[in-house]
Amino acid sequence: MKRWLVIGFALLGLVFAAPTASADGPRPRACFGGNLVLAAEETAENVALFGCHLEMKNGARVLRDLVSFGGNVTLAEGARIGGDVAVFGGHLRSAGRIDGDVAVFGGNVTLESTAMLDGDLAIFGGVLNQKEGAVVRGRVERSTETSWNSPLAMFIPFRNGMDWFGAFVGWIVRGLVYTLALGALGALILVFLPTQLNQVASVAEKSALPSIGVGCLAWLVVPPLIILFAITCLGIPLSLVLGIVFVAAMVLGWVAISLIVGDRLLDALKVKNLVPLLAMFVGLIALWLVTSLPVLGTLIWLFLTALALGAVALTRFGTRAYPQPLPTSTIPTVMPTAPPPASDDGVNI
Repeated sequence: MKRWLVIGFALLGLVFAAPTASADGPRPRACFGGNLVLAAEETAENVALFGCHLEMKNGARVLRDLVSFGGNVTLAEGARIGGDVAVFGGHLRSAGRIDGDVAVFGGNVTLESTAMLDGDLAIFGGVLNQKEGAVVRGRVERSTETSWNSPLAMFIPFRNGMDWFGAFVGWIVRGLVYTLALGALGALILVFLPTQLNQVASVAEKSALPSIGVGCLAWLVVPPLIILFAITCLGIPLSLVLGIVFVAAMVLGWVAISLIVGDRLLDALKVKNLVPLLAMFVGLIALWLVTSLPVLGTLIWLFLTALALGAVALTRFGTRAYPQPLPTSTIPTVMPTAPPPASDDGVNI
């Protein structure tokens, strides 16, 4: 399989995010978060998904390529993709037809009985579930089948009885996808809200104890309120708003902490930090590795999210300083009064 081709167009998926819309014919489609549905008889030129799930109805069509970062892709019977498909950190379920190659990194592939794939299929860190009747005309490559061809395989214990290598690859891919997705949000925050981000980072670093206290209080109060509002019909809109605000605060705070961690790591390594974006990505990768540790990683994640939420709450999303500067009181200046002139009365000559 021409894996370099699949990976190449996947990395160029960012180009689809800001396409030049043509006056006539199908347009490229991009989705950031949420869900994207291609209805029956709807046609798109290319599709790029960033943390977004795609569902293609019967008769829907993508003329060229599809790339997904952190989202699931579902094709109904009668749906068709005319080019290649690359899915990073998500699952692919197809009952339709794909004319090109398919590569799935860190996810599972399910081919229903009506599915047809004209090209090759490569799965890295996932499982293939091919129903009876599904057709794959190209080659099928799976990481669990090809990973032990490496010369290092002989030094890996229990390699024949455990499929942990595929799970490890899936963990790596998922972590990288989530880190890249969070990095994309962080890049937008750096561009449009640099002052607010720096304010949150400054408070998280200089006022860590108050931030942790407020963050722990937020963890104890906000999630139960969201659940409480969600179980009442009238409170559902308030629950959605509160959930969005809570997630936005966590993202802003996490990016701010990653900026701090990245700066410290680059300083320790004596690497010149040319742009804040570099420090942010270094910090995000470091936090991902640390929080992935068994048991201890969960505790570190809770600690850091409390710090992040508290810093955002204390600064009102970075819109004010903490602690508030004391108002300067102006003391009126009293001018010395001149002594009264001496009187001539009662003066003896």
